[in-house]
Amino acid sequence: MIVKYERCDATTAQQPGIGREIENATTYLSKKPSQIYPHHLTLTTLMETTPEPAAEQIAAEAAPNNADVKQMNLEETAARVRSGAHWFYWIAAMSVINAFLQASGRYFVMGLAIPSLIEAITFGETESPNYVIYVLCAGLIAIFGFFASKLQRWAFITGAIIYVLDGALYALAGEWLAFGFHLFVLYKLYQGFSAIAEYKTISKQA
Repeated sequence: MIVKYERCDATTAQQPGIGREIENATTYLSKKPSQIYPHHLTLTTLMETTPEPAAEQIAAEAAPNNADVKQMNLEETAARVRSGAHWFYWIAAMSVINAFLQASGRYFVMGLAIPSLIEAITFGETESPNYVIYVLCAGLIAIFGFFASKLQRWAFITGAIIYVLDGALYALAGEWLAFGFHLFVLYKLYQGFSAIAEYKTISKQA
């Protein structure tokens, strides 16, 4: 196949057909992309036409998220308070069980020694324990647990003081295992007590 090349000079450009084609090509290249492709938006056009979100709108969208996070933190902190307060219920339950185990010479180290002291002072040595004293002491500790779970600091403080005195009785008797476990329970009570301050701090935040 033979291809014939012709030089486009000024004379050729002046011909009607060729001159029109050159003019159309020049006009096409001088157009903007938006004029050539009217249905396609350029990146610059999108940036110019897209409005930026207002600061009020951003704050309004972020407010519910902040409220949800605050509520989650409050629930988590309240759960820590209740976890510490529930140790009062364990103390009360073990104290009542110890009343039934007293005849066998066994006891739970978490239980109270104060009921035995009150019984010895009041009634002296008896063949069977006075269950009323054990139940009353256990009920008092359970009341501390109830109010402590309601984020009442006085319940934690009063209950902890009684349990410190109870631990001292075990120490005087040389029951070091029970004394050590009392210290452990006191630490758990302190964790619940300290969580109350954190709860109040979170609740005051905006």
